[in-house]
Amino acid sequence: MERTTDGREHGHRVLFLLLVIGQIASLALATSSQTGQRANLVEANDTWKDTIRLGAIVTNNRHEEIIRQRLAEWEATSNFSSLISVQLSATYVNASEHIDIVKNVCNMLLPMGVTSIIAAIDGEEYRDSYIANRLISLVSRYLTVPILSANMGVLSSNVYRDDTMPFLQIGATLVQQCRAMMAFLEYHSWYHFSIVTSTATPDYKEFMTILVSLTAEISNDDSHNTTWEVCKSFPLDLQGNITSQFWEIDDHDCQILLVYASHEEAKQIFSYASEYNLLGYGYVWLVTEPVFGKDMNEVPDEFPTGLLGVKFYSRDYNDDVSIKDATSIYLNGLETYLSAHNHLPVINEENCSDDIHRDRKNNTSMYYFQKTVVKAGLKEKHIAFDKEGFLKNAKIVLMNLDSRRRWKEVGVALKDKVVVDGVTWIGDNKVKPADLTQHRMMRVTTIAEESFVRYIGMTDDTCHVGFQCRTRNTTSGDYFYQCCVGLCVDILEQLSKDLEFNFELHVVDDFSFGSPKGNGSWNGMIGEVMDGKADAAIASMQATKARAEVVDLSVAFMETGISIMTKKSEGIVPSDAFLAPFDYGVWCFLTLFTVNLVAIVIFMFECLSPGGYDRNIWEPRPSRFTLGSSFWIVWALLFNNTVPLKPPKSYTAKFMTNMWGCFCLIFIAMYTANLVAHLIQEKRHDIISGFTDPKILRPLDFKPSLRYATVTDTMVEDYIERTNDEMATYMKQFAVSNASAAVKKLKNGELDAFIYGAAMLRHQAAKDKDCELRVVGDTVAHSGYIMAMTKGSHWKEPINRQILKYIDTGFLQGIADKWMTNVCNDKRENKRQPLGIVHSSGVFLLLLGGCIVSVFVFFAEHYFYKRLRERFKKKVKKRELVSLVAQAMADRMYRHHGMHSTCGNRHCRKLHDELEEALNRVHQLEDLLNWQSNGPLPPSERGPVASSSMYSLEDISRNINSFRHNHVRRSRMEELQAELSDDSDSSEVVDRETTV
Repeated sequence: MERTTDGREHGHRVLFLLLVIGQIASLALATSSQTGQRANLVEANDTWKDTIRLGAIVTNNRHEEIIRQRLAEWEATSNFSSLISVQLSATYVNASEHIDIVKNVCNMLLPMGVTSIIAAIDGEEYRDSYIANRLISLVSRYLTVPILSANMGVLSSNVYRDDTMPFLQIGATLVQQCRAMMAFLEYHSWYHFSIVTSTATPDYKEFMTILVSLTAEISNDDSHNTTWEVCKSFPLDLQGNITSQFWEIDDHDCQILLVYASHEEAKQIFSYASEYNLLGYGYVWLVTEPVFGKDMNEVPDEFPTGLLGVKFYSRDYNDDVSIKDATSIYLNGLETYLSAHNHLPVINEENCSDDIHRDRKNNTSMYYFQKTVVKAGLKEKHIAFDKEGFLKNAKIVLMNLDSRRRWKEVGVALKDKVVVDGVTWIGDNKVKPADLTQHRMMRVTTIAEESFVRYIGMTDDTCHVGFQCRTRNTTSGDYFYQCCVGLCVDILEQLSKDLEFNFELHVVDDFSFGSPKGNGSWNGMIGEVMDGKADAAIASMQATKARAEVVDLSVAFMETGISIMTKKSEGIVPSDAFLAPFDYGVWCFLTLFTVNLVAIVIFMFECLSPGGYDRNIWEPRPSRFTLGSSFWIVWALLFNNTVPLKPPKSYTAKFMTNMWGCFCLIFIAMYTANLVAHLIQEKRHDIISGFTDPKILRPLDFKPSLRYATVTDTMVEDYIERTNDEMATYMKQFAVSNASAAVKKLKNGELDAFIYGAAMLRHQAAKDKDCELRVVGDTVAHSGYIMAMTKGSHWKEPINRQILKYIDTGFLQGIADKWMTNVCNDKRENKRQPLGIVHSSGVFLLLLGGCIVSVFVFFAEHYFYKRLRERFKKKVKKRELVSLVAQAMADRMYRHHGMHSTCGNRHCRKLHDELEEALNRVHQLEDLLNWQSNGPLPPSERGPVASSSMYSLEDISRNINSFRHNHVRRSRMEELQAELSDDSDSSEVVDRETTV
């Protein structure tokens, strides 16, 4: 990972370097007094061959004694001890006296000709140890003196590094400790955390920078399938308003917190955390090594049971062991150098004077000795250094404060992998916290636009409706709070309830959606999300490819596209409005085919049915049903005219007529409803046909050119710039900053058209009280309104799932109906298409079905008349009740139209049969009369009368008159009988004499 510093830390380093250089110059005169001493040391060349000096900077006698003990052990066991002798030159310093440290190096150690220096500076305060060791690292770099730092509390890796840096640091750096912390979280499938530091702790900014960089590095690594997120960083000023700072930690509700502070500062942090109930079960606190302090056996009461931390190598590895290991590393490097060379490194005169200081890289033997020491290590402890002087693959253990208030090792982290077992969690609980909440405070930016987000005033500094949002005064630039309401606010509030997060809402400072401004920067809401000023953005903002490359976009919560709106022009009712309800094909099919076919079918049924008017076609009657009668009925029913009609007599024709009546009823109802809808709707003459109109695409080709515009820094403007340069250049002169201003200009006549999102335009047109606006043409570049989030945000998937759920359940449609209320509903134009064959096919199918059923009725009628009627007549004689009823129905259906029988019992039926026989006899007599007048009948037509004795013409006439007289009597008797009950004996009042 690349190590970076901020400007302030860089300034400190420059200051330190200047201090060192100044001190070196001030000590140049002092070094001259020690020339004689150095001359005495140089005279003994043989001593230099057998003796080598090791320097040490210590703060107490114990540290010096540890180094001397290790040197004594080496002399007792090493094979090289008989050839050389290592002499220790130690100098005591005070960690808080930073300038004295530089003086001692220049005045005490370098003139002694030391080959390396062991730094064991232990200060009372962590800050003193940090600054002292930082000065030592600067001296090592400037003077190229190999220095081995044994101070484990100095964790910063942010130092200047040259090739084969002579400054070696024993201990895990901040980067290594941060990686171990994240490996522990990944082991438990936790990918989010907050950072808690103290502003008084050195390099606290570097700690935050390292964690933020690591989350981005791991999230972008293809080998990892998860996205890490830093919920928020909390650099605490323990001398300031600590209450508000800890309330902010509690509000964010991120239950995993990584701490970097000194031992004393950590006690204050945990003391305040306890007051704000941040040390209960469900929280995870993970600390860096400085928190442990000098003695791990002394645990402060403020530290909660279950506290976790990372530490280099092992629980018992402390500064004393580190000093011993530093000495061993130096001795291993010395042995390696002696094995490869037959001489000791040659050390020239050394001091801090600029004019006599030489770069040790020019001294070949000393340069290689430095490289040998850097490459040295402790194989038994897996300690080795990289070229920058840091430990390779430092072993880090996970420490846990158990119920006995003792630190114990519960895991090991090595090479970004961790093994954990037996953890005691906060609250002295052995069960791992479940369902740890992720980052729960979301900073959301938005922009005011009608129905999506709008302002209302606050009442007593409280929002009784909507949500409090911060906005900026465009005149003074001051910030103030208002209540924001609208569709986007409702969506955001519902998401916060379902996903259990809190949010802060503010209006974007520059009041724009966001567009690229060069050098990878963006303005507007997208720019705030990219710069970390907001975690998300929600508004009537559309998705684009460019936006998707720099931020994460949610699924669309409302579909839209690009459309165009104009002001309505004066309209007229067209002359052919009465034909508008149906397509011309329907009218042609109805008038030319359907009406004529139905009329012909009804006439044919009447002619061919056994009960129709025209059964006796050889003797026409005055009431004959003609083809003209059929057409008259069909047209009268179609137009619902109240005119005299001559109805058909056959049941088949009547059924067909009724089916046509049903068709006419439905057809006229459909026509009337659609005619009303079309007559109240004016047909307008628009100046453009839509977004693809040539007057829009090529405005300069038409005179006068149309004035149209869109809102700047929006997806619509970006789309036009990418697809049509002429349009983009032309419309910039009419550009507007928001949709409300464009609508106002459109109504005032300053614009001819407004190009924008289709959903917003439809809503603007619908809510216009004057109903003057109209959306024309089709929608192009279909997209949707989305929510933007920071790249790699863990909120993307949960928010997408919830939005899809809202779409399925109809929640989004409900709030859309709530906020996009239509004021112009009764006047709004609702374009209707003429009804075609497909739309009105049902009524034609009904008529076709009636025709098919009529055919079946027709054949059933004929079959009954020819086949079943005679059978019923024969069974009447047996006085079977069912047969009588059937015969009565048949006779009633198929009697001659001149007869109106009123028989209702068996006696009457008998008389009726006798009358039928008499009528048959009359027909026979009429045939005889015709024969008498016209000649003999053909043999095939001679009946039984012809074979009997011949009657004279007078006898036949007399018999006919007698029959008619008796028929009149019988008719009167039947009428009388109809007035009697069925139980009366009507047979006694009936004259049974029928004389022919």
